[in-house]
Amino acid sequence: MDVSQHVLFNKQVYKHMDKIKKFEISYNINELPPPFSHQYLIKGTLEEDSPYIDFNVQYTNREELTEEEIYEEGFSPDDDFTWQGNLKPVWGKEIQKVLSNIKLKKNPTADIHLKVTDQQGNIHEGSPKAEHFRFFVEELIQAVYVTTGKEVPFTIAIRKIKDKQTDYLLHLTPDFSEKKVLVSVFKDKGSEVKMEYPWENLNALLKDIFSLDFFPEDALEKKPKNAGTYIDPGEGLWYKFGESAKNPENMQTLQKLDKLFDQLASHG
Repeated sequence: MDVSQHVLFNKQVYKHMDKIKKFEISYNINELPPPFSHQYLIKGTLEEDSPYIDFNVQYTNREELTEEEIYEEGFSPDDDFTWQGNLKPVWGKEIQKVLSNIKLKKNPTADIHLKVTDQQGNIHEGSPKAEHFRFFVEELIQAVYVTTGKEVPFTIAIRKIKDKQTDYLLHLTPDFSEKKVLVSVFKDKGSEVKMEYPWENLNALLKDIFSLDFFPEDALEKKPKNAGTYIDPGEGLWYKFGESAKNPENMQTLQKLDKLFDQLASHG
């Protein structure tokens, strides 16, 4: 390989490169014990219509575990997964935007490593500095899982009750394959209004929701009837704000979420 075409950064960073042609991401999650530890290898080619992805996830360090121990943790001996195919065009634009502007550094011990080849044949290789790149990779992984049908989009439901009557029912459904957050608002005897929540705000919203402490022993299996704000984070149980869903370290999180849900419902 021509040395001039291979750029491996030490302390230097770059702000922009030519249009990306190919990329390869390795992401190791080995700080967890087996059977949880695993590693991803994601290779991609940015074609005109949509990105072509060669996806591989392999679970690691299971040699000393019995099949029974693996099943006890909710896994199976055949959890490794591979897939080759195209994602939706929206992902081509997102990958191009992120990788064209990413900053890299040399860090052999980093859990994420990136290698990109631009249209001129220049190769840029190293570890991304920004934490938001990790979120990008995790969203990309979810896009693969939803596209392949390995997972289905999950729905977070919120129910607001006033005076023992439902004021509104709100469904939030992130679709990683389309990079959309679908919102459905139900009021007045089941009438439904559909809209979208900004995708760029999704990560912060999920962070707030799952920062809550959920207490299943105090949750409701049936539709709640008493006044309050209830949330079902996708598991079929209703958690009441301030009772079975709490954030003792930041009480404002519940208020922030409650206000956001009311604002979304007001557009319905």
